[in-house]
Amino acid sequence: MEEYWENLSFAGKAKFIISVVIGTLTIVLATLNWTEIQVHLIFWKPTIPLSLIILGSIVGGYAISYVFAYRKFKSKDNELDQLKSQTSRVQELESQVKSLQQQVEQLKIVSENDVEPS
Repeated sequence: MEEYWENLSFAGKAKFIISVVIGTLTIVLATLNWTEIQVHLIFWKPTIPLSLIILGSIVGGYAISYVFAYRKFKSKDNELDQLKSQTSRVQELESQVKSLQQQVEQLKIVSENDVEPS
């Protein structure tokens, strides 16, 4: 653990400390809110501790945000792949243009040599 801590950057250490504080507060709040309440679902009315409902809501929120973030980053990855393929195509065309320009220059030289002044 000591080696892990030493290898962390300042931001990493700050995130770790904040995570520990939030985790501790979550445990304290969970034990204080252990009151059971009746939840009205469609055809079922279970009695669940309030802290589990809060925890389930938090986990559900993170799961939903993860799904939407995944979709967003997946579309960005697809866009990046398309841009990379377009870039490689542009580079191929640029090399073809350079090759054609060299051929034109060579043809100009050859045509100048073939035409003799009269």
